[in-house]
Amino acid sequence: MKLILCRNPFDLTKGTERLEVAPESLEMVLAERSIERDKSVMCLNGEILPPERGLTTIPPDSYVTVVPKLENSTLRIVAQLGVAAASIFAAGPLGGWLAASVFTSLTSAQGVALAASLISVGGNLLIAGVSSLFQKKPVPSYGWNGPQTTGQSGLPVPKGFGTMRSAGNIIMSWVDLQNADSDEHTNDDGANDIGRMWMNILVCFGFGPAKSISDIRINDKDVSSYSDVAYFTRLGTNDQTAQSATDPSWIILNQTTNGTAPNTQPFTAFDRIVNNYPISQRVLSGVTNNFVIVEGQRSDTQRLDVVTQFPQGAWRIDSGGTIQRLAIYYDVYYRTVAPGRTSFGTWVLAQSHAYINVRQSILRQITTIDNLPSNCYDTMVVKRGSGAVDNPMDAFEHESNKFGDEIWIESVQETCYDSLTYPNMILLGMRVMATDQLSGSNIQISAQVEYASRAPRPAQLASYGDDNPAVVAYDIHADPLVGAGSSTGNIDIDALQEWADLCDTQVDDGNGGTQKLAVFNGSFDQDGKTVWDAFQSVCVMSRATALQVGTKVSVALDKPEDPVQMFHVGNIYKDSYSKKYLNLQDRAQEIEVDYANAADDYKTRTPLRVITAQDQGSSEVLKRTRVNLLGCTNTQQAWYWAYHRLLENKLKLRTHTWDSPAQAIVSRVGNVALLQHDVPQWASGGLMVGGTASNVQLDRSDYDFSSGGGYTLTVVHPVLLRQTITLNNVSGNILSFAGASISGRVMRAVKGDIDVNISNVGASSITVDDATGFNNGDVVQLYDTEAIETVSVTAYSGGVASVSPALSAAPTPYAGYIYQSSAKQAIKVRISGIKRAADQKFTITAMDYVSDVYNIPAPF
Repeated sequence: MKLILCRNPFDLTKGTERLEVAPESLEMVLAERSIERDKSVMCLNGEILPPERGLTTIPPDSYVTVVPKLENSTLRIVAQLGVAAASIFAAGPLGGWLAASVFTSLTSAQGVALAASLISVGGNLLIAGVSSLFQKKPVPSYGWNGPQTTGQSGLPVPKGFGTMRSAGNIIMSWVDLQNADSDEHTNDDGANDIGRMWMNILVCFGFGPAKSISDIRINDKDVSSYSDVAYFTRLGTNDQTAQSATDPSWIILNQTTNGTAPNTQPFTAFDRIVNNYPISQRVLSGVTNNFVIVEGQRSDTQRLDVVTQFPQGAWRIDSGGTIQRLAIYYDVYYRTVAPGRTSFGTWVLAQSHAYINVRQSILRQITTIDNLPSNCYDTMVVKRGSGAVDNPMDAFEHESNKFGDEIWIESVQETCYDSLTYPNMILLGMRVMATDQLSGSNIQISAQVEYASRAPRPAQLASYGDDNPAVVAYDIHADPLVGAGSSTGNIDIDALQEWADLCDTQVDDGNGGTQKLAVFNGSFDQDGKTVWDAFQSVCVMSRATALQVGTKVSVALDKPEDPVQMFHVGNIYKDSYSKKYLNLQDRAQEIEVDYANAADDYKTRTPLRVITAQDQGSSEVLKRTRVNLLGCTNTQQAWYWAYHRLLENKLKLRTHTWDSPAQAIVSRVGNVALLQHDVPQWASGGLMVGGTASNVQLDRSDYDFSSGGGYTLTVVHPVLLRQTITLNNVSGNILSFAGASISGRVMRAVKGDIDVNISNVGASSITVDDATGFNNGDVVQLYDTEAIETVSVTAYSGGVASVSPALSAAPTPYAGYIYQSSAKQAIKVRISGIKRAADQKFTITAMDYVSDVYNIPAPF
């Protein structure tokens, strides 16, 4: 079993221990950790474990959570609802135990038990003061002040979806000096040419592909506002090429250089790996060791750039007090180094300098040593001295306020050439001239990235946008590079299509227009997150709950639905039904939603506060919770999500539990069902004995009936023939019927002994799982399964109910029914859990289904 020991349920990241233990050793494990059962609350698969329940009877495929019992109302309600357990499941086992590879090994019982614990929270119940299921640590893409550029190794490579401003991670950068490699820096007109400093930066925005990169900014200013800028983009395809200095994709902005002098082009080749090593060591002349050696770091260096700095400038004051030119003499050498620094080559003079200038401010010079065989190299700078131009050199340090002759080694750059294409990475390469507006190490570079999905989609999802949460979820599972690489057969495409339709529902945007209910615009860039974590995050923000049904990844949707099954005394085990009324004391009445607001440059600094209309005028102190809605960048979308959750908090009041035989269960987690039971007097029910479509024989003859009592009979047709129709065309798995329209719900297509599932229904066509054996001209029967039909009861006598209109077919013997009046009605519930209780017996948990939770006012 999976055991989670939570020391602090208010911060699930601290003191939480996750273990694999055998049921028979559970008590010993708890004793070893000094955990006393009467001072703790134990949850089994998301439900409170009664104190009298023995621990050795727990099934081995269970999830057990232990939290401390504290005497305050907040934690008490957490324990009663199992919220702490489900939160820990979300933060722990889904991250550690539900990696992508576990999908094929997780048993159905485990998957259903885990889904039950999650949907109990994912469907509703926001508790004030408790760490939220949706909380996430701040990361570069979701900074308080917007996305933040990083420049370090070891960070997760982001994967984005939809449209998102990204600051990216700098994966390559170096500075080069142009017109700073010559020794003479005084022109005929007396002007000083001190060269140009250029920054070369390559930013990665994560895994591609992308549709576009736009609105590029440097330090939050549009790139077009800077002079001497050039940039290129790569959209993260698998076949993208390396960038050269002559590549036509360079975009040049506001060029002030004419490109005729050496190295003044505002673009360069990113065909290299550059490692810069700051040194900051002074070199002295007139001493025994008038040199500084810099040890090589890489073994594949092919080019060296030695940057020397003259921090005081280069100048002297003559006897008349006039500033004059000064010459500073120094040499740059290099040598090879054997692995482990076991031997060294001979020092080779790279360049001998007589640097001449007259300037009392910081100056730099660069010495480039290129075309070296790949090796490790030491460099050495030797200062010979300084002196007046055309005069003998003084082989000593002047150390006088009349001379500026200091020389320091500022840095050494080691470069190896490699045509790096960075396949599948979204890139922005920039070459920018450093100015007083743009300098320093804390440069922020961001861009608006419109991402594309990578995995080819099945036909059912082809028409939806790349930012549709269902499409995002499909890409997460199907992408072989970044995602799980699952085949279409392991993904419930029909459920995802239904989810996609829900997300595309148009809602009032509060500004006189409409928008989609949910789109996903965001990036996954947190360390330690799995495919399942990402999938669940997408589900959370778009009214879905992540499920695994057998070997298929699926979802349960939180949307208005009609019942797909009936549970009644005919298929509920005797004495197994119970209900609980949920405590409202600690439920939140106000939600603060943190989201990356696109209208505020994707900053998360201003959360959206949402209160229902009923609570706005309340005199009570409202209880508040805060959630982080990953993927939401729109205020209206955050409004609809939060208001819906608040309505669920107010209106969903009961949970229901009962046992049913396996053969009676045709619904799954997330479905809506009709629930009838005699004890709470929710209508009457049982099994039909027989009869005709107009006169149904029931298994009881003692029901009340009076004209005007509003009596109805709801029956189940296990199989119902809806239509017989002639096939006109077969195209792939699409069967078309010319001149005919499909009527009613159809689930199966039958021709002779061929019986296939119908996955999609059009006006005059159906899509089946397998069209093999169907041919033009075939007569096809379209069937509904587990069809629920309600008709009015016009008379009742001797157990026979006369109905109008007549049923669509004669009743099936021993199929279920519900007999109700205007005074005694069955209720609707949404199934939240199905788990095995015995060999052919399952325990079902459900919550009230309240349609009013979907009546959300427009944002204001």
